Amino acid sequence: MKIAVLSDIHGNYYALKIVIDDILRQNADEIYSLGDQTGLFPYLDKALDLLDEHNVICLQGNFEDPSAKHYGINRDFSILPRVLHIEREGVQIMMGHMEELVECPENGLHLFGHTHDSYFHKSGSKYKLNPGSVGDPKGRVNLAETRYAMLEIYDGVIQVSHRALTYSTEQIWRDFISTGCYDVNPVLSRLLMEMMETGVSNSIFGRFFRHVKSMGYLDEMPDYPHEIWDKAAESFAWKYPNKFDGWRQSN
Repeated sequence: MKIAVLSDIHGNYYALKIVIDDILRQNADEIYSLGDQTGLFPYLDKALDLLDEHNVICLQGNFEDPSAKHYGINRDFSILPRVLHIEREGVQIMMGHMEELVECPENGLHLFGHTHDSYFHKSGSKYKLNPGSVGDPKGRVNLAETRYAMLEIYDGVIQVSHRALTYSTEQIWRDFISTGCYDVNPVLSRLLMEMMETGVSNSIFGRFFRHVKSMGYLDEMPDYPHEIWDKAAESFAWKYPNKFDGWRQSN
């Protein structure tokens, strides 16, 4: 039996589309998403519709409610399960967005995401699998890279292949403009795209909020009013300081 395991899509429709196409080519029997389907990328609604279209069984991650409220997506994510227990080919499988949410049975398989790291290893008599992140994987070689895992179970034997695929981020840059995301929060849009283009994930956000605190604002991130974000952005060391200006002129 083939089971595709996704996690941490964070609303990245273009990365998800590449992943779904690859899954279809490999004839997976089931598809599971381990939470954080939602996020701050444009076309979040299209990403969610794509999951529905292909009957992806989704768990609730820590990121669902904030992003849904922020973008006004009319969905109740509280109905998604936080943990899930299934049995396939004689193997007990426990799923949760974070590793600490579930306890895996002996000789069972534990599936979780959240960290954006991809790995598979045996811990005692238990197997642990993190498929990495579809929307923003850690440790990627190519900047525009997406990752998931293909799990194969036959007569109790477990095999895992980690899949890494590439795509173009140029359309995402344009979509931040055309969907109005940039107008809602230009600084957050720039941070997200710096994250995508540099491949260093959350360190971009950490560096930005350290910069904010160095300016004397000590509230916990990200609860700063927009004027503080804007002021900090003026003196922040951006790697791509003028990228959005080019896309705005062409739209």
